[in-house]
Amino acid sequence: MQDKSKLNVLSIGCGPCTDLFALDCLSNAHEYNFDKLEYIGVDLLPQPWGRLHNEIKDYYTNNPEIKAGFCYDDINNVIPILIDKEFKADLIIMNYLLSDFHKYGGQRSVLDFLNNLVYYINNICPDTAIVINDINLDCSRGGGRDYFDTLYRKLSHSGFRCCQLHFDNSNKERHFEYGNEYPSNDLLFDPRIVNEYYSFDPYESCASAQIIIYKE
Repeated sequence: MQDKSKLNVLSIGCGPCTDLFALDCLSNAHEYNFDKLEYIGVDLLPQPWGRLHNEIKDYYTNNPEIKAGFCYDDINNVIPILIDKEFKADLIIMNYLLSDFHKYGGQRSVLDFLNNLVYYINNICPDTAIVINDINLDCSRGGGRDYFDTLYRKLSHSGFRCCQLHFDNSNKERHFEYGNEYPSNDLLFDPRIVNEYYSFDPYESCASAQIIIYKE
């Protein structure tokens, strides 16, 4: 993926688009060599992120290298459109999606979504890579990490492999092990540059878990 000249990205539950900013940063650091990036962000409702999405589109208006578009709908309604338009995602990102999906929709709704996603991947973008980042908790404890491996099992029959990772959670006395632990949990950026940073009371180190599903 690092050597692709154009990168098609599907961000499901895109929210504030931190994944888009990360890709832009990686491109500027020459970690990725794409000349063009097409980013489709899907979120259920235009609020609270609609204003930010408009600012993102305005920011990239004069940048021919990056095209950002947004869709506000249930992802299960969007997947048939992606199939119909044959949008071949090189990278599918789910950032803190599955825990929310499980919290508000329950197990059946998550499994239905994963089945639809697997159908899209197998039929339209069989060589995609999937990155899932979420709370390092299973469903019984308020997270959704169980679904990481559920999705991998569904795709493993099609030749996909996976890498499971987690950060040391400095905010708790103990944390759950999931795959390998990163050598550092430092933030990539200094969050104090954000206005009213302390009013949000964020963690000052990384604490989540990830699965990367890919083909070699």
